Amino acid sequence: MLYSAYNVAIAGRALSVIYIHGLFGAISLIFGFIFVINRWKWKTRKNMRILLALWVLTFSGGVLIYLTFIGKL
Repeated sequence: MLYSAYNVAIAGRALSVIYIHGLFGAISLIFGFIFVINRWKWKTRKNMRILLALWVLTFSGGVLIYLTFIGKL
């Protein structure tokens, strides 16, 4: 998936949602790794809700990109 987004970005046809999706995805992965590494110190309800919101934004961006590429939007 990253290779396809990279090719579209290099060609100059990248939508801004691709960059936003990548940013939110990277932040979600980093927070996810922190959750796995930190056993209980960082696992609060507030931080879990932030991670959930980032994951939902990343997922929604992926769906939006998919619908744009297949021509449904």
